[in-house]
Amino acid sequence: MWTKGASEKMLTIPTLLERQAARHARSVAMIDATSGQEWTIADLERASAAGAGALAAAGVSHGDRVGILSANHPSFAIAYLSI
Repeated sequence: MWTKGASEKMLTIPTLLERQAARHARSVAMIDATSGQEWTIADLERASAAGAGALAAAGVSHGDRVGILSANHPSFAIAYLSI
């Protein structure tokens, strides 16, 4: 199990995704099994940032509960990362 040291800052999933997008933007993050569409790390980061912005614009803020109802589809990953 990873624990943060005294001088290390706890990183959020969005921060980790942004860092990976900066380092490996063109790497494939996921593939839609139905359509075959490939999503790069940069695509996933952009889509989840847009989703987070839409949630914030709708009034969702830190600590609010958000539910996701989705099939096994790339939209689930994007929604999850948007929260």
